[in-house]
Amino acid sequence: CKHAGCNKRKAYGDATMRVAEACSKHKQPHHINLMTKRCNWPSCSKYASFKTDSQTFCALHKPANSTDFRSSAKVCRYPECKKQASYGIARPLWCRDHMNISVDVDVKNRLCTFGNCSQRALYGDASSGFNLRCAQHR
Repeated sequence: CKHAGCNKRKAYGDATMRVAEACSKHKQPHHINLMTKRCNWPSCSKYASFKTDSQTFCALHKPANSTDFRSSAKVCRYPECKKQASYGIARPLWCRDHMNISVDVDVKNRLCTFGNCSQRALYGDASSGFNLRCAQHR
């Protein structure tokens, strides 16, 4: 960051200059994030989460042959499977189709905190940002 005494990474700058000058704390109101990849679709300025061999796209404009590069470390380990991994023992390794039903559990999604409920938590407190209860116990 060009701000005196700041050692954080520069990521923000003027859109026309395309040069990163400041960190998120010291960015100016007109600055945009220049380090995060954007969608290659014409006139779309959303952040990209999907990629092909040569381009990046947002979820709305992603082609069928694209892969999710934001969560690529969480892709199912089964050969040729591109689905998101949510199941494993300590960390997500497998998708729902390829998990071992007798060993693997959902380690990505929280379970309902009500008693011994084993349903997926879908509802929560807006202040915490976490889902805590299932539909039945919300």
